[in-house]
Amino acid sequence: MYHWAIIMLRVYVPVYNEEKRIGSNVGAVEKCLAEAFGTEYELVVVDDSSKDRSLEIVKGLAAGNPRIKFKSFDDGPTRRENLAKAMLEAGDEDIVCFLDLDLSADLSRLPELVGYVASGYDMSVGSRYLGVSPKRDARRLLISRLYNLMIRILFSSKIRDHQCGFKAFRGKALKSLIAAAGYDSTHQRGWFWDAEILIRAQRGKYRIKEFGVGWAEGSSSSFNIGRELRIIAYMLRFRLRR
Repeated sequence: MYHWAIIMLRVYVPVYNEEKRIGSNVGAVEKCLAEAFGTEYELVVVDDSSKDRSLEIVKGLAAGNPRIKFKSFDDGPTRRENLAKAMLEAGDEDIVCFLDLDLSADLSRLPELVGYVASGYDMSVGSRYLGVSPKRDARRLLISRLYNLMIRILFSSKIRDHQCGFKAFRGKALKSLIAAAGYDSTHQRGWFWDAEILIRAQRGKYRIKEFGVGWAEGSSSSFNIGRELRIIAYMLRFRLRR
């Protein structure tokens, strides 16, 4: 068990229409946290306007475990905007993580993700493209690699994988970055939120640790290429605001 000087570890899991796996996967995350950190954590499930029984299920989980909390929004799905709003409730000295509910990233690396921030980094970022071979559909893999390449070219980013849903932050740093990024009420930013936070962090000279993690594509995904093309227009506007 890890015993770092953590005021509080807060782990956020965004959810949208996940009734089939929310119980088992939230349980897996909670088990990992309990084994690694004892009682020094809080697990917050952020419901992004689910239309199924996701919120009902997580309410039941929270009722039976004081370490599990939930936040619910009714203006989504926003992909990341409501997640960011929920994370603003963390304290400046907290360590704040978020991970995707599909648990595609190797959950056993969660203590390491937290450890980098506990040891002095402002944030740590799991990467599917640093010394590991992600297990995923070939078309999705190509799109992901092209997307990351485009971000590195457009914004001179040094990060290899901007999109992996496996990130940790020092609370004060994250809140400052979220405040600078603002809330996109148009919801056009979508998944680019992750990249924008990392781009702003690099511009602000934050200390970032990127490390390779095993990754296997989940059984289902909300990714839709037609919808996500809206990100390109937002990216270009963000590029012009430099």
